Amino acid sequence: MGAELISAVIEIAKGVEPNWSAAYQHIKNLSDVEAANLHSEILQLGDEYLAEDLDPNDLVAVNARESFLIALDKCKAGWENQHRFINKMHLRDSIILLAAGESWGDNVETCDTICLFDGCGAAKAAGFY
Repeated sequence: MGAELISAVIEIAKGVEPNWSAAYQHIKNLSDVEAANLHSEILQLGDEYLAEDLDPNDLVAVNARESFLIALDKCKAGWENQHRFINKMHLRDSIILLAAGESWGDNVETCDTICLFDGCGAAKAAGFY
């Protein structure tokens, strides 16, 4: 058993600029329960991390929403060629943001970044497909 290459990609039509404000608003509009459950599902944390009835003082949803916002910031930095591990690539008809890394079975943080941004619906809100 050796290391595997893990990658994550989101794509947008060539000539279209991502609507980062719409992505931000989408994340802010997620309910606490929705944010916590999406976060757990995207990162495959298991049922014990699903939020059924969140206490308003519970940090699970706050941390989930914060991780989505951090992912948005990192994807935006990648779009602006300001992130070391998230790369913007021009294809014939589209532009992609690509993250990749080697894994020995663990998560690859930069791939998780794109997965969080996409999985919470913010990528779609920004115009990616």
